[in-house]
Amino acid sequence: MTLRKYLIFLTACTALCWLTFALAVNYTNPNAAGWLGFSFFYLSLFVSIVGSFSLLGFVFRMIFNKDEKIYKKIDISSRQSIILGLLFIVALVLQSQRLLTWWNFIILLAITLLIEIFLISYRKFR
Repeated sequence: MTLRKYLIFLTACTALCWLTFALAVNYTNPNAAGWLGFSFFYLSLFVSIVGSFSLLGFVFRMIFNKDEKIYKKIDISSRQSIILGLLFIVALVLQSQRLLTWWNFIILLAITLLIEIFLISYRKFR
């Protein structure tokens, strides 16, 4: 798959995921939705965030880091978008349960940074 086809496919899938998220927001009643409705809501939001951050991360890497290989740029931006997507979803789930405070969010950020540092050092070690 060429880079152009990959970017077109990722953009189309991300747009479709944002449409799915918008449909989940518009047609799901939070008071009547069970675990399936909330799972669909959070899953569609997670996939939308991952696709968007992956595209943005790749574009920024193309602009600011020209000496890196294309597959490494895609790998890093995908990994970081998954980690950021998880951070957003965990924060939203905690907020929906009224458990998110400023110190909880700082702990979440620290865990996110530690995971990224671990993955960076693990890749350099290999």
